[in-house]
Amino acid sequence: MAVQLQRSIYINSSAAVTPNGALNSGWNAAQQVYLVQSANFALNIPRADVNAFGFDGVLDRPQLEAETATIEFNFIPEAKNSGTSAATITADKIDDLIRDSKAQIPTYVLAFADGVGAVKNALMNSWSGEANVGALPTMTVGFTGSTNNAANVQNAANQVLKEPGGGNASTGSSPGSGWTGTLVTPKDINLRAVVSSAAGAVAAKDAVLVDESHEASADPADDNDPAGTDIMESCAQSASFTWDMPVEVVLCLGGDPTTDGLSLGNPPGSASMTVEALSAQLQEDFAVDNTLRTAAYNYGLIIGQYKMFMANGNIDSRTHNLAVGDLYGTYNYVIGGTADGFEALVQGP
Repeated sequence: MAVQLQRSIYINSSAAVTPNGALNSGWNAAQQVYLVQSANFALNIPRADVNAFGFDGVLDRPQLEAETATIEFNFIPEAKNSGTSAATITADKIDDLIRDSKAQIPTYVLAFADGVGAVKNALMNSWSGEANVGALPTMTVGFTGSTNNAANVQNAANQVLKEPGGGNASTGSSPGSGWTGTLVTPKDINLRAVVSSAAGAVAAKDAVLVDESHEASADPADDNDPAGTDIMESCAQSASFTWDMPVEVVLCLGGDPTTDGLSLGNPPGSASMTVEALSAQLQEDFAVDNTLRTAAYNYGLIIGQYKMFMANGNIDSRTHNLAVGDLYGTYNYVIGGTADGFEALVQGP
């Protein structure tokens, strides 16, 4: 008689992040990761081979360093936060995780995906996103820490997790419950560069890829600037960002390599924004007064409710392409910075 196969399938799964204590803005309960498309877990256990005279093969393979576990979630971002439960990973929660990754004494989190794996004592080590015309945008968030299966399973079992389509496998809630947000469309994507501005000044309604450094006024609605100083719309086709903070798992003498690893972020890390547009707009050229513009810029990229802000970014590379038969030329920019100068803010309606 065939054995009944029990399988892991996405409609019965869910993902969440739970802090071990209160994070920067005060949240200390499980936060749902909504609209998850995939989850990946990996565990690396560093071992040493012990060989000796007179013996074939290895005598023992002890673990001499802390194990390292990673998990990442790929999800579709939401356009607005107004209709979604507060217990979800919004931009302000991501910003808390960014700040915690470079904190002197971090507050660890448990990152969990049912049927995939869990990482405890974890810090966020990566966050990236991509948006293209004609496709749904996606974001990926990754965590590094250690793992202890028994503790993780117990912690995860205490979480109330819901995912649209599958409901709640443990409580039998109805399919489609738990999410009432709205998806991101091209109108919800925006990139702006300013010479000097706080993160909150990256406005929501500026034209995509507007560079106002040449204008006498920083108001995009101002039509009274000197002739020739207005910058035309670039018609961006795609935009993406990456944030990477190295996380090391440290083991102290006297600690158990299987359970006592401590995760610590290692700034500065790296960050970048990439954009593909239909006109050459952001470039290291001459300002209105004919002096070479060399100051670093602050860049803000908005994808739905998520406002990514990179301080003191510079153009690392740009490529231009024009060919016979093409509808338009393409202009690609890569803007570089560091992870410790990166922030996430909630974009309002």
